[in-house]
Amino acid sequence: MSNDDSALDQFARFIQVVGSNLTLRQWFWGLSGISSVQRRNEISAMIQKMMARGEDADLIAVVALLTEDSVFEASCQALRECGYS
Repeated sequence: MSNDDSALDQFARFIQVVGSNLTLRQWFWGLSGISSVQRRNEISAMIQKMMARGEDADLIAVVALLTEDSVFEASCQALRECGYS
């Protein structure tokens, strides 16, 4: 499996996890209503919590990618297309 496949697998996993968890979905959609700077701060805070809880490093890495505006927008689109809006 290439790194690109792995990244796409992790992205798909992220969309499934967020889509299937109401609390995460609410957190995620809450990020869409704030500025990019605020969003990055909120994501950084979430990453710190995830690390403190010892959550999966790959999932944390995918969440960290959300600090990039293009990745966040692609995630929004993917969640909408999967019916998680």
